[in-house]
Amino acid sequence: MKKILIIICLVLPIIASAQNFLALKRQGDSLRYMNNPKDALIAYEHCIDLVLANKEKVYDSDWSALLRSAMDVNKSYPWKYSNLLYGTRAEKMSDKIATLKQMGINYLFSFYARQGWTTTTLGGSPYGCLIGEGNTYILAWAINDDVFMQAFNACDTYKPVKMNDKKLYDLMKNHMENITKEKIGAMIMKYRDIIPVYHFEFYLKSEPVQQDPVDIWDFRTMQQNISTDEFKFVKQITVDKGNKIYQANIKTHFAQLFLRVRDDEKKYYDTINSGTERARVGKFD
Repeated sequence: MKKILIIICLVLPIIASAQNFLALKRQGDSLRYMNNPKDALIAYEHCIDLVLANKEKVYDSDWSALLRSAMDVNKSYPWKYSNLLYGTRAEKMSDKIATLKQMGINYLFSFYARQGWTTTTLGGSPYGCLIGEGNTYILAWAINDDVFMQAFNACDTYKPVKMNDKKLYDLMKNHMENITKEKIGAMIMKYRDIIPVYHFEFYLKSEPVQQDPVDIWDFRTMQQNISTDEFKFVKQITVDKGNKIYQANIKTHFAQLFLRVRDDEKKYYDTINSGTERARVGKFD
């Protein structure tokens, strides 16, 4: 009898907790159907706070339904909830780096691109990881004579893709230490904020090493792909200096890696967004 009472005492708080969550969710749903989104959102956010504070444990279906309801009533900031909805289903980049290092892989780096105030993004959920919600990073690692790339953002993890790039593998395998120490000279350009700027971080045996941000103009001659007016402006001020910097930049191992990354980045996105890959979603083959 005493044992039964102990079990009841342990179970009742859990049942009461679940009932509190479900009661709040039902209250929010009722307010939502009565066209009272403001109070409905208050109830939904109270439910969310209970779960995030580990005061509630709910099934994934209930959690998804709650977040979708919150997205529906909060039209001004719906991606706040979509990020929560998808975040627990994604492998985090820091976890992937730790796993690769445990496997003995020491040649890896990540990068992301920023163009003006805009960060490179990949669409996951309908509102997931929009501008201001974080960058989309690509992690690259060298293994078995090749390089793999995989994209991560705050909401989603994308599949790794084998790049079939022996040149990039050789640079990572044989020149990584030099790459982290090389400096790239910046060429002064008009309208520089429209140029994609790349940020690199290399994960060596010791602490991570960040390379100075570089943009695509750092690896082009000054005569390429610029308007007549801009060319006149650059020629008057920096064209000779710029060409010297370009010649110095292009000789570095980091420049060789950067140019391979630019090509492989496009190849990666083309692969994961292809019809062939989309057709495999939901299948085990």
